[in-house]
Amino acid sequence: MRNAIAKCLTVGFFLMAWVQPGAAQLSTTFETELTLELCPEYRHGGVAIDILYTVGADPTMHAAEVLDQEIDIEENSGTFLLRFPATYGVLAFNVEAVCRSTRGTSDISNVLSVSNCDNLALYDTDQDGIINSLEDTNCDNFFSPGDISNPDNVDTDGDGVRDLVETLQGFDPTNPGSSPRPFIYSGGVFDADGDGNANPYVWRGTSGQWFVRDFATPGNHLAFPFGANGDIPFGYVPAGQASNVGVIRTIGTQYVWLFRGSGFMRQNGSSTRELPFGLFGDNIVLGPWENVGVTNPAVARLFNNQWSFFIYQSDGSIRAQNWGGNGDIPKVQDYDGDGIFDIAVFRPSTQQTFVIRSSDNGVDIYKFGTGTADHTVRGDYTGDGVDDISFWEPVSGLFTVMTSDNGFDETRAARKNSQFYRELQLGLFNVHLPLNWNYQNGKLLFTVIDHGTGLRFFRPDNQSNQPPQAFQWGLPGDHQG
Repeated sequence: MRNAIAKCLTVGFFLMAWVQPGAAQLSTTFETELTLELCPEYRHGGVAIDILYTVGADPTMHAAEVLDQEIDIEENSGTFLLRFPATYGVLAFNVEAVCRSTRGTSDISNVLSVSNCDNLALYDTDQDGIINSLEDTNCDNFFSPGDISNPDNVDTDGDGVRDLVETLQGFDPTNPGSSPRPFIYSGGVFDADGDGNANPYVWRGTSGQWFVRDFATPGNHLAFPFGANGDIPFGYVPAGQASNVGVIRTIGTQYVWLFRGSGFMRQNGSSTRELPFGLFGDNIVLGPWENVGVTNPAVARLFNNQWSFFIYQSDGSIRAQNWGGNGDIPKVQDYDGDGIFDIAVFRPSTQQTFVIRSSDNGVDIYKFGTGTADHTVRGDYTGDGVDDISFWEPVSGLFTVMTSDNGFDETRAARKNSQFYRELQLGLFNVHLPLNWNYQNGKLLFTVIDHGTGLRFFRPDNQSNQPPQAFQWGLPGDHQG
């Protein structure tokens, strides 16, 4: 009898997608359907089937939670819907079946291994082409250091390149420093010498060295060390001073902002040069969030399908605002002309930008751009004191702008009415990428850069009939700003 009962065999399984996409990362359980061949005595009655499991190398037997079952007497098989905890991550659940009767319990059937990774393999929550189990590599249902990227975020590190693109090109989508476009984060023009023009600058991660071009006078360059390999570089404007630089360092799961120079000024007159703020995987959205021309540290975080913006303020408090959801991308700048950044996201699926105005907390929604356009372009390209809604198409190399001069008007911009729309051809596909905040002679210039050579290109006065001008600054792999 014991040998006969031991013939219960697991012959197939599949995981059930009971958790809705977008919620899988927060689910604490997952469900699996197993098909078992029942022992021969089952059809005669008096025999029960127990489904047991062990976790990893732990020999402790647990009874699986059976949600539903369907017995086929003719085929002598049973299909069982089972629920397991999702908190074990990559550890396998070794699922076994035994038959039980008044005469005893059979040996276990053959062992089938399933894990939370199998559950996550059913989902591509952010629709970036990478299944969740490959992004959440420890399968713990949370974005954590060591994971390749965030299953709930199409652009985990906020560098403007979607996770799939970075992965396919061999870059790390969780680290802005590992990117096809290593940029220096900045919320405005970097004018280190205070002459009114932007200073081109680069940061070399391998040495932690900064190089600033045309400091004080053309041809006079500046070099200094600050930061270490693996840091994230940024430029900032301290209160009452010229632009300076800093780096963001990941310590454990926390971001620590390190400021060169005076640092971040507080309301009480003190300043800090080291500020723990933000978490691993946050998007960096620093800029003038509180006072015109003064940089505040700020991050945007996607969690549970919702974007949350956190802004560190001079009184030591943190302003928090939920805005946007999964599939949206932060696109912060000054849309209302008060000199303060507005919280905003761009939705590629509908080509809409959703804005909360800093001036009165009102909401604006603008339809402009395309789902394939580079969304990182920012700034006031017409000089009216309001940042325009701008994009750059990688394939065509075309900058397109819905201007603010006469009020944003998406209908007239779509018709390319010159009072509401601008465009400029600049850059080549797979060669150049847009570079922000190139301010020269009183005008913000559309600019592209070849990261492989450090060559920057722009057209004088943003005039399409002017040939592109070029100058080189930095080496391949440098972070550009």
